[in-house]
Amino acid sequence: MKEISKKTFWQILIFLVLLRVVMVLFLMQDIPHTEVKMGGWWFRHGGDEVTYFNFAKSIAQLDLKKASSNIGFPLFLAPFIYFTRANTVQNILKPIFIINAFILFSLSIILVAFIAKKLFKSKTIAAICAALFCLHPYIFYILFHKVDVPLEGTELTKGVRSFIYLNWLQVISDSLSAFLVFLCFFLFFLEFKRQKPRGNYLILLGILAGFSALVRIGNALIVPIFILGWLLKKRIKEAFLVGMFSLFSFLPQLIYNFSFFGSPLKFGYEVYSGQTVSSFFSFNRFVLIFQKANFYIPGFIFLFLGVIIFFILGIKFLWQKDKISSLILTLWFFAYLIFYIYFGKGGVQLRFFIPAIPPFIFIGISSLLFIYQWLKSKYNFLPF
Repeated sequence: MKEISKKTFWQILIFLVLLRVVMVLFLMQDIPHTEVKMGGWWFRHGGDEVTYFNFAKSIAQLDLKKASSNIGFPLFLAPFIYFTRANTVQNILKPIFIINAFILFSLSIILVAFIAKKLFKSKTIAAICAALFCLHPYIFYILFHKVDVPLEGTELTKGVRSFIYLNWLQVISDSLSAFLVFLCFFLFFLEFKRQKPRGNYLILLGILAGFSALVRIGNALIVPIFILGWLLKKRIKEAFLVGMFSLFSFLPQLIYNFSFFGSPLKFGYEVYSGQTVSSFFSFNRFVLIFQKANFYIPGFIFLFLGVIIFFILGIKFLWQKDKISSLILTLWFFAYLIFYIYFGKGGVQLRFFIPAIPPFIFIGISSLLFIYQWLKSKYNFLPF
């Protein structure tokens, strides 16, 4: 595959960011149809925005209240509430929308490109990965029309709602959560290949990883992945720095849990749901998801097996290049996939899987490269 120049690489990234801006402007004009409100700024969701806002308002007023959500996203919202004197979530809608849909998503396109460049050592493949990330909401949107399910009380479908989630258009934690995960993996791969990893970058990685878990508890999954990566490279100091500063960054949540719920390991969503952490996990949810998929997609079992084989080829391709990086990437994808399939109702909430979209793209591209190399070696007539 022909390698593009550094200049072309950056031109493509700038184009993708501009394309992203244009796509959001179209969405604000209800193209495609999503029932956008308030002059293009408000996209239908549920009650989570209000929960986050009320918690954030209590932080801004220095009058902390009990809440079902983690403390991270409300901490992010609190300065906006404080400086605007906001009374409702609509009062902070525009700045948060701009940050989520325009800034964080655009920065994520660049981060995906940089991570891919580290993994594949190719600016061309990195640009392709960035383009796929930029366009993935629309790719899913097309797929949704084949298996869409109506939502009660609205003309919208579950597919359209997921399309809104994937575009980071709402005042909920998913956008910040995903961006922090991408940033953490970029920092990890940036330092992982260095002969002498920089301590200040590792401290920053730990702090950001811990804060990402403050925003969404599932992001705690990335900390042991980073620690394992450093341990496999026999870098004890680096593993310790990342782990220690991740825990330090997560301390506000543990203190909050202890103060309001009596235990550092008891979270608000347990108290308000009346369930324990263990009761959120069930193998039956995987069975239910599989049954639903098989109902809406005839022959799903064959598609499922095909995807598994396809992914194995991609992992094998990466394994041949760098065993540890391949393992980290595989754990990144499957940790989120397995956790949210078994946790709560995650199997039908596509937004929970947003942090796993980049490794999904990377492994998919690797599978195509494996097939291409096999065809080229077997038939020796492919054009590039």
